[in-house]
Amino acid sequence: YSGSGMMLLEPDTDGKVLKISLVGSKEVDVREMKLSDESPIGKACIGKKLGEEITVEAPSGVKRYIIKEIDK
Repeated sequence: YSGSGMMLLEPDTDGKVLKISLVGSKEVDVREMKLSDESPIGKACIGKKLGEEITVEAPSGVKRYIIKEIDK
């Protein structure tokens, strides 16, 4: 999925959507939501398909997301 754009729905909020791109560690730019494929959210997305749910351990607690879109 490296280089892929993804749209993640956060079901525990009022439909908050997170649009990210998974990139290699040298291309990370958090302001542009370019996240490492080795980050917790990147690792959780690897091998998942559209509509699948992922969970990510964050400093604020466990976050759940549903993969709503994958751009390759």
